[in-house]
Amino acid sequence: MRRALATLEGTRTVLVIAHRLETIAEADTVVMLDNGSIVERGKPAELLAQNGRFAAFWQAQRSAIADRTEAHSGVQRGGEPR
Repeated sequence: MRRALATLEGTRTVLVIAHRLETIAEADTVVMLDNGSIVERGKPAELLAQNGRFAAFWQAQRSAIADRTEAHSGVQRGGEPR
């Protein structure tokens, strides 16, 4: 998905609705919505630095990915086998 979006860079405006935040990590602007209202807007790095809703969502998603990876590898965090 990111590769497909990269081919469009600079040639047009692209609106992406993403649940996987890694898809929009390189976006110029992110708009975070809650119940249809804009609650945050900015570059991904700026929003992460603000520690608001976007940052909380980002961290929750990263933790979920790490947990899934851990479950599939049979190794707990810290490198100890289960």
